[in-house]
Amino acid sequence: MKKTLFFVSLLAMYSSSAMAELPIVLQQSDPSPRPKVLSRSMSLAKAIIPVSASIDEMSLNIQFSNTVATAFITVVKHTGELVYSKNVDATTSLFLNIDSSEWESGNYELYIQYAGTTLTGTFIVE
Repeated sequence: MKKTLFFVSLLAMYSSSAMAELPIVLQQSDPSPRPKVLSRSMSLAKAIIPVSASIDEMSLNIQFSNTVATAFITVVKHTGELVYSKNVDATTSLFLNIDSSEWESGNYELYIQYAGTTLTGTFIVE
């Protein structure tokens, strides 16, 4: 009985924490108006975005799947207010945890810039 109760409690804790973290869809911003075409000579690995982001009640989490040198991270509220800005050395730190617990409720935009690439994503703080 104790094992069953422990398992149910553990499952409930895992389920609530797993549901609290929401992924942020990142898209590559392309300054050129023409669509990019993946040629046969290009590696599929280059077409895959090497960064993922998620938001939970307390933090914005950014993870680099491989090193991208220096990345510039910016978070802007829908009103245009800059709430976070930092250069990150993504050769030594592949995970960034940004405290968002004090941010007001609302819509935000995330910008990640590295090596001539800009990734953007939107998320909501409740």
